[in-house]
Amino acid sequence: PGPVASLVGIALGAGILYTKPLFYAIDYTQASYRVMTNATRELIDEPSEAFLEGGIPKLLDIYNREDFKVYNEHVFSTNMAFLRSQPVEDHHRFVFSYNFRVRHRNGHYVPIYQRGSYLTSPDTGLPLYSLGMVMNITPFKKNFLIHHTIERASAAGCDMLAEYTYFPHEED
Repeated sequence: PGPVASLVGIALGAGILYTKPLFYAIDYTQASYRVMTNATRELIDEPSEAFLEGGIPKLLDIYNREDFKVYNEHVFSTNMAFLRSQPVEDHHRFVFSYNFRVRHRNGHYVPIYQRGSYLTSPDTGLPLYSLGMVMNITPFKKNFLIHHTIERASAAGCDMLAEYTYFPHEED
C-alpha cells in the first residue's frame, strides 16, 4: 500500500474516520423513507432497514426530545415560512441545515448535522420529499445549541440567506 492508504489505515485505527455521511430521501406523503444508506450502522448502530420499515416514527423514537421540540417549534416552521415566501419553482434551490441529537443503540446521544432540500408540490408549495445527508459531528459539537441555516444553492456554491441559534434548555 502507498502512503495515502497507510494514512487512511492509521486514521481508521485511531477513530478519525469513524463515520461516513448518511444519505436519505423522505416521502412526506407516505411518512416513509425511500432511501436510507447503511451509514446508520456507524451513526447509531442500527440497520438502515429499521428506518426504511419504520418510517418517520422510527426517527421520532431516537430523536432527542428537547431537540425535537426545537425542531418542531422553530426549525421546521421557519423553513416552511421561508418556502412560502419564495416562488415554488425555486424551492429545490434552497439548502436547510441544522444540528440535533439522536440516540445511539448504547443509549448515548450522538450530535448530528443534517443538510437537505425539499421537493414541493407545484400546487400547494408543501413538501413532498426531502433529500439530504447527515453526519456525526461528535468531534466538533460540545454544547446543546442548535444551529440552523438557510442557503441558496447555485453553480457557484451556496449563499447564506438566514442563520439562527436555538437553545433547547430555556435557562440558556
